[in-house]
Amino acid sequence: MKIMASFLLFLSLSAQAQTCFNLQGSVQTNEVKLAQEICFAAPELELQYFDDSYVLLRYSIDGERAFKRAKLKGVFNSQGYYQVNIVIASQTAGSICDEYYEASSILQLEVSADGTSVNLSKMTGEISYTYDQCHDQVRTIQTLNYSKQ
Repeated sequence: MKIMASFLLFLSLSAQAQTCFNLQGSVQTNEVKLAQEICFAAPELELQYFDDSYVLLRYSIDGERAFKRAKLKGVFNSQGYYQVNIVIASQTAGSICDEYYEASSILQLEVSADGTSVNLSKMTGEISYTYDQCHDQVRTIQTLNYSKQ
């Protein structure tokens, strides 16, 4: 009985422990769109000494559940945290040698140097465009911020 009560308490605490980000502003094209709200459960780290390390992310995008296991690849910032950018959601429109749009929601997280804590620090949205993907580079035409709730 005690085990069941502890398990239910853990579930209720983990269900409440989430960080949400809401899109600020609107996308200036009808070709692609960004998620309006992305909510994350507490991230879990898979730290390795001799192999790649990963972060496990459980989240919802506009109410739809999702899961991602992303490699921890980034840089140390001035506060001594390992800073990692992860594309959480993306959408494209267009074809290879024609107009091409891409919308991406990017999470920035910070991992402490000793691996004991992870902070979901911010999210941004980017809209990129090219008139001809075969002969031109894709350029960011709009950047939007998400507010942390």
